[in-house]
Amino acid sequence: MATVGFEKLTIRVQDNATPTIGKNVFEISGKKDGGATATAKISGLASEPVKTYGSNKPYYVSSKGVGDAKIDLDIIDMPQLVLDAVLGLKADENGVVTATSETEAPYCSVLLEDSDIRGNSVLLGFMSGKFSYDGTDLETLQGKATELKPETISYAVSADDEGRYYTKYVGTTDTAIAAVKTSLGIVAGA
Repeated sequence: MATVGFEKLTIRVQDNATPTIGKNVFEISGKKDGGATATAKISGLASEPVKTYGSNKPYYVSSKGVGDAKIDLDIIDMPQLVLDAVLGLKADENGVVTATSETEAPYCSVLLEDSDIRGNSVLLGFMSGKFSYDGTDLETLQGKATELKPETISYAVSADDEGRYYTKYVGTTDTAIAAVKTSLGIVAGA
């Protein structure tokens, strides 16, 4: 699958409420002040094969399921509202956010969207997982204009209640695209 970029990231906080943009569904797609996607490094989709030896040779290879899947997302200018929501951070009445020993990131589903070299839509959806954010870098001004640097947020993939880890679709059929979004809870119906 030869994609031509990384156009859009949609995050759904799994809170059992109706999907609502800006409340529990967040889109990062390069719109002004809404953040932009830079890269998504996906790893651990395949389980590690385990060989059983017998009669002086590999007798059986077990490689069922999914490995320790993870996504490192580089996001440019990620909105603070989105970052706080996916990390489980809450603001007080003054808008002050404080992390405590009780702070816990909620489960989220994510959808990565792009197109391939043939013009097909490419959707990679991850059913459930939690975000983590290791920190940020602060640098002094250098007296000249610089590019905005992306920040990395990590997503640890887990299975949903039905044992599903991820889903993907490459094509142009609107019903299939809608089915992927519905399965992730991004649109109502899942």
